[in-house]
Amino acid sequence: MDLTFYNSMGYTHLCGTQSVLKLVKTMTLYDQADMLCRNEGANLARPRTSSRWKCMADYVEPRATGVHVWMDITDKNAEGTFVFSDNTPVPLPHYWLPNEPYPPSAPGADCVGIWPSWKQWDDLPCSNGAYYLCEIEF
Repeated sequence: MDLTFYNSMGYTHLCGTQSVLKLVKTMTLYDQADMLCRNEGANLARPRTSSRWKCMADYVEPRATGVHVWMDITDKNAEGTFVFSDNTPVPLPHYWLPNEPYPPSAPGADCVGIWPSWKQWDDLPCSNGAYYLCEIEF
């Protein structure tokens, strides 16, 4: 597969996955990050498999230490039910930080970011600023 077009847009093909990734190091709100990815034919990154998650985490960890990175997981529609933006369920296993996600009794943390230093997921308010990871799936 010729990846020249994707590379010219700043995307990288990793780990033999069926997608390319681009980390954007601009502090951005979740909905804005989602829109910016979609504007270039991408989505926020979707960890559909354990191997894909490991690849994403390994890619982000040295590039965003100390900064959350948005990916395409939310429970905006139903508290405690985490889905991708296409409404497909997020497959198990999940990679939450200890004590995450917040319990449904603590609403407001509806978007999920990667905490790169720990290579785990963090349940955050969508109004927080974070870097973001765009993905184009083949």
